[in-house]
Formats: sequence, C-alpha cells, structure tokens
Amino acid sequence: GDNPAKARELLEKALNASPAYPEANFHMALIYDRAAEKQKAIEYYKRFLEVSGAFPNTMVEMVRDRVMEIESK
Repeated sequence: GDNPAKARELLEKALNASPAYPEANFHMALIYDRAAEKQKAIEYYKRFLEVSGAFPNTMVEMVRDRVMEIESK
C-alpha cells in the first residue's frame, strides 16, 4: 500500500548501505516533495543529480527543473 513512512525507512536503509544509489535518492526526494518538505526534497534531488550518471538526460533535466522550481518559491 501507500505507506510513505515505511518506504522512507526502506530507502534510508538502502542509502545507508549505498549512498550513491540514484533510484533511492530520487524516490526519497519524491516522498519529501509530496510531503511538502521542500528542503529535504531538494537535498535528495541534488544527491540524485550528483550520482545520476547512467540516467536518461530527460529525467536529469526534469529533476534540475524541479529543484529550480522549489528553490524559486
């Protein structure tokens, strides 16, 4: 089901084991973004951008745009 707390717990475990795990950083950012926790969302989006090597450019651009959007508010 839709359980952000549980998801966050699992993602935190994944990131503790492997901080450069792009998917986990991305999903963590999404959870915080949906919860309107902007600073945390930005933190994880930026981590994602640092480790997003193999990701399609379109997705990386989307995340960059989102970070700029949040920061401009």
